[in-house]
Amino acid sequence: MSTALSICFLACLFVFYPGAEGLEVCYKDLGCFSNARPFFSAQRPLSLLPQSPANVGTTFGLFTRENPTTQERKKLLAERDDLLEESTFNGGRKTKFIIHGFQNNGHRPWVYNLTDELLKEGDYNVIVVDWKDGAGLPYTQAAANTRVVAAETARLIRYLNNRTAADWTEMHIIGHSLGAHTAGYVGHGLGGQLGRISGLDPAEPLFEHTDPLVRIDPTDAAFVDIIHTDGSSILTLGLGLDQPVGDVDFYPEGGARQPGCGAESIISKIGVIAEGLVTDGVKAAKNAFSCSHTRAIELFTESINSPCEFTAYPCSSWDDYEAGECTDCDGSCSVMGFHADKHGGAGLLYLNTNDKDPFCLTDVALRNRSRYCVQSLTRQNQTVIERCVNTMESVFLNFSTNMKDNVAEEIFCSEYELFLKCVTAVLDTVQPCKDTAVKTVIGSAYTNYSLTANYECDDRHKSYRGGQPSVLGQTYLSMWINMAAVVLCFFLVTRQSR
Repeated sequence: MSTALSICFLACLFVFYPGAEGLEVCYKDLGCFSNARPFFSAQRPLSLLPQSPANVGTTFGLFTRENPTTQERKKLLAERDDLLEESTFNGGRKTKFIIHGFQNNGHRPWVYNLTDELLKEGDYNVIVVDWKDGAGLPYTQAAANTRVVAAETARLIRYLNNRTAADWTEMHIIGHSLGAHTAGYVGHGLGGQLGRISGLDPAEPLFEHTDPLVRIDPTDAAFVDIIHTDGSSILTLGLGLDQPVGDVDFYPEGGARQPGCGAESIISKIGVIAEGLVTDGVKAAKNAFSCSHTRAIELFTESINSPCEFTAYPCSSWDDYEAGECTDCDGSCSVMGFHADKHGGAGLLYLNTNDKDPFCLTDVALRNRSRYCVQSLTRQNQTVIERCVNTMESVFLNFSTNMKDNVAEEIFCSEYELFLKCVTAVLDTVQPCKDTAVKTVIGSAYTNYSLTANYECDDRHKSYRGGQPSVLGQTYLSMWINMAAVVLCFFLVTRQSR
């Protein structure tokens, strides 16, 4: 299947590959561009020359706190002093650039949301790089056009530095998909002296495992942070790099696919895309196709002003992180997103996120260990736990029908102690479940047997206090027992589905 998909993918690229008439093309004020090595390689067998600036159509839109709305967007252009004088650009402010990717443009809602959050956080110059004319099909041409977009952006930065003393060592470029590699080219063109680049799920096709000159890499800026959210193989329609390419690389949920996006296999993913197309049109189909790929944008945008920090942990692999083996920071943790440069950290960092907005989770290490515990339970473990629950339910039924029977009360408290020991004994046989905090989370439903009724067994579970439970208390107790059974079933079903 994978071979067939590979052939299909390459065939599609060749169909859309328009060819190039030479090995080099030069454009006034931007320099010359070659499609020879390293831009041609085994990892990049299709190498085009970038189109002209007129065809790519790059524009630069400025937003500041003085002109934060779309209608107030100011246009900037290198060597256009009139536009600069009419704008609100201030060389004394820090400057943020936003660069979109393939089949995108600078007027998308995510661009405006990101701009708004940046201006809310600080008094910045925010410049949106719009290259929509050069970002369309074929992908091979769009990938090549990023080099012209980068050259134009670098030229603008030099112009702003010359006219306003804006310091590019304080500038920060945020690029998504192909925009991340564009940012890398900009940084390389400025001698790696750019302040920071944030790569939001850099594009995989024609970039993964290529020469550092071809893709974003740590030498492109003083600090390069990457968020990977769609790093599964292109053969399963993964659009982003899995390869670490920054000073620090964040892998939320392992970086391959994101919670809430569904569709792990290519067949199921195509099914989701087709369903979206049929039910809600092209926009829904695109959203289904790029859900994990665009999640990096959502995570970064949320991180700017959220009080919840996306704490990420250093680990050798996602499997080890899921196994609960990387829960200590030892000064090596960092915070994913906008504030990553303030927290240090380097290498590969992993974290959990929510499946919807807000994506930031609290106490994620405990959640992760608890999930792995459930995944590690075998069918034999599950059978024993079911027996524990069934035994306790039968004891409770006897207790609830004999409320005035002191013997039943004593039996209930005694059996409750055995019930807790029963569940704990099972969890103690599974390494990831031995953590006391994990057992508390997994067994939280079971404790409702004692917490929701108008009785209380003492530490030895052999005496009764609080008088006869009321009818309402009996109802609540029964409800919680049923909930406990439902929660247990949920855990077991979740484990089987995974």
